[in-house]
Formats: sequence, structure tokens, C-alpha cells
Amino acid sequence: LVTIGARPGVGKTAFATINLVEQAIQRNKEMAVDIFTLEMNKKELVNRFVSLKTGISTNALRRPNQVLLENEKEAVKQTLDELRDYNLKVFDTASTIQSIKGHIKARIFDHGNKPYMAVIDYLGLIRISGGHKDRRLEIEAITRELKILANELNIVIVLLSQLSRGVEYRQDKTPILSDL
Repeated sequence: LVTIGARPGVGKTAFATINLVEQAIQRNKEMAVDIFTLEMNKKELVNRFVSLKTGISTNALRRPNQVLLENEKEAVKQTLDELRDYNLKVFDTASTIQSIKGHIKARIFDHGNKPYMAVIDYLGLIRISGGHKDRRLEIEAITRELKILANELNIVIVLLSQLSRGVEYRQDKTPILSDL
């Protein structure tokens, strides 16, 4: 379990769900990757992939017929065809730890003994059934569940999280678990 934490707007999603996933798949074409995006929908995430690979802004991708030139439309089409060849699934409605774990286990079962990675964007939006009144206890339970799952299945799980402002007010800026 790899946790990447940072303040909002510094590029956690761009780094992990786009760059990291792209590099992992390019290095191993058999790798299956599941992205659990709780912050944006599938279309927005796909637009980010396309933007990375084509250099076309996500703003332009929202209105392709009005904004894009023919050669840019062709580049978008080629990129979308390439993405379809990836063993990549995006889930934008799995918001509980139980549903995320269920999807991961099903994918591992279907995919067999091949490399697998899950990216979860982001920790603060995951819900837990029978939730605690204390969100800190929920966060601890969620991270514990994911760590056990990663160890049990021998897989990589990348978990993104926003950090609390508390880290900014300390002398030592090194994040600790309670900053998640």
C-alpha cells in the first residue's frame, strides 16, 4: 500500500492516476489497472489521459467539435483506441471500502496471476459501513483494510489523500498518519 498525500491542487491525481498508470502499463502490457475515482467521473479522467498523450488541453476536449482541428481530432481518436487496448477499468461510483475491495478481488480472480495495480483517488471520500463518529478512526480502518488486502493478494494499491492543514503549522513538515 503506497499512500500519496498532499494539499489540494498540487497534482496528486495527475501524478498517480495518469502518469503513474501510463508508465506502469507501458512497462508491462499485461498489467491490469483499476482506478477508483471518487473525485471526478470517468469522462473527466479519460480526458486527462487524452490530454497527457496528445498535448491537447482538457478544456478543448470538452468541446471537441467546436475547438479541435482535424489533425487533433485524429490524435484524440488514436489515443482513445490505444486506451481501449489497455487492461484498464475506471470505477467512479464505488465509494465504500467494501465495494472497492469487492471490485479488486473480482479483478484479481478474473486476471489470474498477472501484475495488478489499483489506484484510489481519494481516501477522504471513501465511506465505511457502520461508520464511526470519529472520522480519524474511519480513516485508520480504511487504510488498515487496504494494507491487509494489498498484503493478502500481493498487489500494489496506490491511495491518494489530501493532507490536513496541521502539517503546515508544525516545525517538522513530515506528514504523519493523523494528517490524512
